[in-house]
Amino acid sequence: MKPKNLALTSGGALLGAALVMSLAIRAEDKPAVDVPERWQVAANTTADKQQPTISKDEMARRMEDKYSGTVTELELDREWGRDVYEIEVRTADGFEWDIEADANSGEVLEEKRERERYED
Repeated sequence: MKPKNLALTSGGALLGAALVMSLAIRAEDKPAVDVPERWQVAANTTADKQQPTISKDEMARRMEDKYSGTVTELELDREWGRDVYEIEVRTADGFEWDIEADANSGEVLEEKRERERYED
């Protein structure tokens, strides 16, 4: 075989072997990529997400004052493109209110009183 053809054949064989070896490497064999902490963002958040104007503590205080009761649940949700608090308040007379309030303005968007009294 001529030297030029030998070089082409050898080079092709090496390239083919490298391709086969690279395909044989599984994903779990690859080293983990070390990402700087300042670049990391929690999976359920976005970097540009702003906190609502009214904190959970402030909203709880407002609802307890308005409904003369105790907040038993309060969580932040996103509905129709805006932040909304979903709140449950138990009043002294034993009724429970389900309330949705805008997390930025404090406006009560929806309120519903349970028909029956809550018995402890």
